[in-house]
Amino acid sequence: MTDNQIAATGSSTADRRIKIAFLAVLAVAAVLVYVLLQRRTPGFNWPKNLNKAVEQGRARQHKVLVFFTASPKSATAKRLIQTTLAKNAGMIAKEQLITVNVSVVLNSDPAARYKISSLPTFVLLSPEGKELNRREGFVGEVSFHKGFLDCSKVVKPKQ
Repeated sequence: MTDNQIAATGSSTADRRIKIAFLAVLAVAAVLVYVLLQRRTPGFNWPKNLNKAVEQGRARQHKVLVFFTASPKSATAKRLIQTTLAKNAGMIAKEQLITVNVSVVLNSDPAARYKISSLPTFVLLSPEGKELNRREGFVGEVSFHKGFLDCSKVVKPKQ
């Protein structure tokens, strides 16, 4: 082999290593973006302090909608957020009620106080903190609005 052939072989090996390193970095970046997007729940940023929400409800004479979930959120809770709560019924609830998202473990104090036996669970509280309605598991938009929120006399705002 001549010196030129040896030099050409060395540079092609270096080029191949650079390409492999670039592909590895690209793959890691793609996985990172995927994981971050899976964790996001767009448009869902309800407060997390239950005691503060109950106090606000009492002070403003508003009903309180509590969304009990596990941490991390289950597939059912994520689906509920992306469908029911991201749609009109969820927006109406947020505009007309005090809303709060509480991450609990089933045997914790808040779960015991509100008798939470499965997650996710919605509990609608009166301004005095008494339970008015409850739904466990997935609730579609229509049943959430008509079946669950109706007892709160929530009216759709005029557009």
